[in-house]
Amino acid sequence: MTVTYEVVNGVAWLTIDWLRAFLTADTARALLGPEAAELPIEVHALPNLRALNVVVHGILGEGVASSTRPDPRAKGLGEYLRSRVVPVPEDLLGRVRPPGPPGRAS
Repeated sequence: MTVTYEVVNGVAWLTIDWLRAFLTADTARALLGPEAAELPIEVHALPNLRALNVVVHGILGEGVASSTRPDPRAKGLGEYLRSRVVPVPEDLLGRVRPPGPPGRAS
């Protein structure tokens, strides 16, 4: 399974540096829980995209390539990892503003 995290706010260089330091293979393993305890995990920086790519080998068994059907388990697992609550430095939060409502300039 591969999950990519992209930083989209105007201060991306601040947040991607923090995310790169925070989201290690061990951190991803801890956030995923016991299902990933023994699985190989790789975290790759994608600097031109201001993103990280997390690869969890074997967590979906044979995965989507073993079937012609869509694999909702991968989407659910990616969302599960994305939804984990983690500590973020307060000074970083003060610099990043959430995007405005859809259809309006922020």
